Amino acid sequence: MPILNAAPSDDGLPRTRGTTPELVLVKPNAGAEHGEGNDAGSRSPEDVSVKRLNVNLPVLVWQELTQLCVRTGKNMTEIVRLGLSLVALAINEKAAGNKLAVTTPDGTVIKEVVLPL
Repeated sequence: MPILNAAPSDDGLPRTRGTTPELVLVKPNAGAEHGEGNDAGSRSPEDVSVKRLNVNLPVLVWQELTQLCVRTGKNMTEIVRLGLSLVALAINEKAAGNKLAVTTPDGTVIKEVVLPL
């Protein structure tokens, strides 16, 4: 089961590994069993078409994105793709009547993750 840790650090940003509590993603992405995952790295370069997107971000959001890149070793594109995947997961699970939750390692639910959609 994939896990993304969501415990805040001293700088207020979510940690990405090695802490509790954890945000547990209960179901894999739809279509992943057919090779349609959200990870472009799993497909050959010929199969991937790319569109460029320019985004205006407030300074604090830019700083948070930069910190996430430093802490995870991922680039901004990877972090944005991960964020979009998590939003899609939340929307799909809500439509299916499911919820996302922050849990302790033993599975105790601490809080429900609700996106303002």
